[in-house]
Amino acid sequence: MELRLTDVGVIKPVETGIAFPRRDGDINTLLNKTNHHPNIEGHTFFTYPAPLAPVPAAACAGETLIFDRILEKLNALENCSSVDIRLIDGCGGLAVPLDADGRDQRDLALALPVDSLVLVIENRL
Repeated sequence: MELRLTDVGVIKPVETGIAFPRRDGDINTLLNKTNHHPNIEGHTFFTYPAPLAPVPAAACAGETLIFDRILEKLNALENCSSVDIRLIDGCGGLAVPLDADGRDQRDLALALPVDSLVLVIENRL
């Protein structure tokens, strides 16, 4: 029997609080920690320097975060990248808005053809 490491794609649709070049983002940190393993690919779509929720961080950068653009980028990646597992790392929590209309991480998960949704949160009870 041959063992094969699963090809994994990790996506961070929006990352805030990243003041380049002083600090690596989450995806770069992951790739560096795994020594840029050939079975791991990473993508960050939108990065903003202000350490705020995505919508106000984009506004501070003079941009408007648009939910449909995030979805388009995820769908385009689905069509050009063949990985066995795709992990999407959220920004700030499940209910943090990703556009001015209030669509959030939950809406993003519901808009994608996903098999499973795993929510990882800190146990603060």
